[in-house]
Amino acid sequence: MIGKLKVSLLALVVTVAGLTVASGRDGAVRVLFIGNSYTYFHNLPEMVARLAAAARQPVETRMAAPGGWRLKDHWEKGEARRALTQGRWDYVVLQDQSTLGVTLYVEGKPRVSSDQLFRPAAERWAAAIKQVKARPVFYLTWARKASPEDQDILTHAYMSAAKASVSLVAPVGLAWQRVRRDHPGIELFEADGSHPSQSGTYLAACTFIAALFDRNPAGLPAIVTGTPVDLETEQVQAGKTAVLAKLAPEDARALQQAAWEAWQAVKQGGGYVEVKPRTPAEPVLPAPRAVAPETLAGTWSGTLQIHPSGPIAMTLQIQKTAAAWSGRLELKGEESESSTLGGVRIEDGEVRFALEKSAVIAGLPVRFRAVTTSPTELRGTAVATGADPASPLRLVGTWRVMKQ
Repeated sequence: MIGKLKVSLLALVVTVAGLTVASGRDGAVRVLFIGNSYTYFHNLPEMVARLAAAARQPVETRMAAPGGWRLKDHWEKGEARRALTQGRWDYVVLQDQSTLGVTLYVEGKPRVSSDQLFRPAAERWAAAIKQVKARPVFYLTWARKASPEDQDILTHAYMSAAKASVSLVAPVGLAWQRVRRDHPGIELFEADGSHPSQSGTYLAACTFIAALFDRNPAGLPAIVTGTPVDLETEQVQAGKTAVLAKLAPEDARALQQAAWEAWQAVKQGGGYVEVKPRTPAEPVLPAPRAVAPETLAGTWSGTLQIHPSGPIAMTLQIQKTAAAWSGRLELKGEESESSTLGGVRIEDGEVRFALEKSAVIAGLPVRFRAVTTSPTELRGTAVATGADPASPLRLVGTWRVMKQ
């Protein structure tokens, strides 16, 4: 057991196999949270319950949130599905992985690119939640600090899935946008630029108060105490109490207002907002400079930048034998490899070649393309892709080499 919540408003909470379980008095709104670290950082379910208690609304929560899990994983591995059938829930909150389960890195930056895995899992979960007479709530998350332009893709994915399934949306990502625009001095992110800080989780909790109860969170406490989560074990720390959020009063007011305004914008749209998703732009090479193909023969050296392996020292040797081009590629990062290149193509100022498998670049096949910007410089892109359709992976990098 992890200690009593205040007076008669809330329940006792225990941890069983990674789940935060609440059971308590009749009349409480019962909410199951299904997600990952965006849910357990600073114990979002507990913070929602504590703020709801301050608003005289009893709430009981349960959390299934292993780090990094997608809704697809929750569906296939069964822990959350058992939790769904073990309690009589009023709401079930659905939160997917931060890039919706599709891994794309463009020049080292994680990007959101597709809802191809999220949408089918979201539909399955929404249907199952309705079967147990609960209401699905989509936890619309935020774009990472380095790529705020990805918010439209996240918003489109969550809103379209919610609208199709007639589900509720907690527009946390939209509130996040407002705060980043209007109150840039409030740090919503942890140092990794992805996970929520105390202020970020507080903003999320206020948005849930607005969405679940159609209540303005203005005036709720700026300091929230409750049961913490150990970030190493991902477990609720039974029997402990900690400060989950401690905000300056003016910051709390700004976050409360942003949460309420985001919810009002969704309400005015009939429960949803329409946005046009923008596919992340990939590096664009300059127009090639025309050079005689034979001038490209020789040794070129420079650097390849590609996540998670870059920067990588790169040496490219190009030669022509008979009517065919061939070459050799050396890559030196934390690991090194040297590969003979067959099928090198040189045409109209472009150079193309491929590795069937690169030990340096995550063991993946990699396609290289470059253009001549001068007789002594090549600028190019490298694209590595995974073959598992259940976990799509695409790494996009850039490289530049000079002729020796």
